[in-house]
Amino acid sequence: MFYLSQRFPARHRERIFGLFLLSQPFALIVTGPLADGLLGMEGVAGLHGWQWLFILTGLSAILLAWPTLRFFHRYPRRRQMALH
Repeated sequence: MFYLSQRFPARHRERIFGLFLLSQPFALIVTGPLADGLLGMEGVAGLHGWQWLFILTGLSAILLAWPTLRFFHRYPRRRQMALH
């Protein structure tokens, strides 16, 4: 929330915070069945289901790191000016 408040002008913050808070229940709706499917992959490629869940969760975090770093510039004022 702090990073979002630093990156967006005051007139956009309510909408951004709302989208951020709304994304959490939707993420649970998507990841619950996905995790269940991954846990059911017992024995695929010699790995347990929990190992598949661990690997793919970590892989998604690694793949999303680059876009996140590109979105959050070092200096928040530069990003705010682009939204005006």
